[in-house]
Amino acid sequence: MDALRGWKALQAQERLWVGPGYQSAERLVFTLPDGRGYHPERFSREFERKQATYNRLSPTTPLPRLRLHDLRHT
Repeated sequence: MDALRGWKALQAQERLWVGPGYQSAERLVFTLPDGRGYHPERFSREFERKQATYNRLSPTTPLPRLRLHDLRHT
């Protein structure tokens, strides 16, 4: 909870820095500095990149192919 409170405080600072151009209609947790939301596939792509990097650096203990969405089933 402390991490989320800190994140919310950072977003409040960004809202002040950006001023009237800040877009906060959706009240998202993770946003760009101007309040706009990330593209929905952004987190999935980043998750896949991190898996690929790990597998490249750890060929003896690779991770199985797993989509970000699949984590909710584990």
